[in-house]
Amino acid sequence: MQHYAAYNNFINDLTQCLMPYINENYSTLTGRENTAICGFSMGGRVSLQIGFMRQEQFGYIGGFCPAFGIFKYTNYGVTEEGFFTEDTFTLKPEFMDNTLVLIAAGPKDDIVKTEPKRYANALQKNKVPHFYYETMGGDSKNKGGGGHEPAVYQHGLYNFLKRIFK
Repeated sequence: MQHYAAYNNFINDLTQCLMPYINENYSTLTGRENTAICGFSMGGRVSLQIGFMRQEQFGYIGGFCPAFGIFKYTNYGVTEEGFFTEDTFTLKPEFMDNTLVLIAAGPKDDIVKTEPKRYANALQKNKVPHFYYETMGGDSKNKGGGGHEPAVYQHGLYNFLKRIFK
């Protein structure tokens, strides 16, 4: 549980320490229109958590095979309450039309199972514009394994970045 708590606290490390440090020490464009967050597996879950909790800071949110934890769950002997319910997993009205949300998943992912689809279904129910797709990953002929693997993550990242850098 201490590892889960560390992931849950990353929102504070990122927004209160890392981002201010980067903005003070490097030439960056600030504002939500210039700020993205994305990740794979637990990083994908954390990215969805942070992106939806700090909507005023992030205009681009990507989750690639995002792990359990956005909603209440029990898996691998762990139970957590989650950060949102399926009804509260939404964007504020002022961010509804200017936030990119992308969730990519592997159809054969036996680690996060159907959680990515569960997240996408909640977004759809709440009328949040988003992209959701499943991919085998791999090359242009979709020859990846479709599991919880780098090929799926890379496919998701490519499509996420393609939409940011137009």
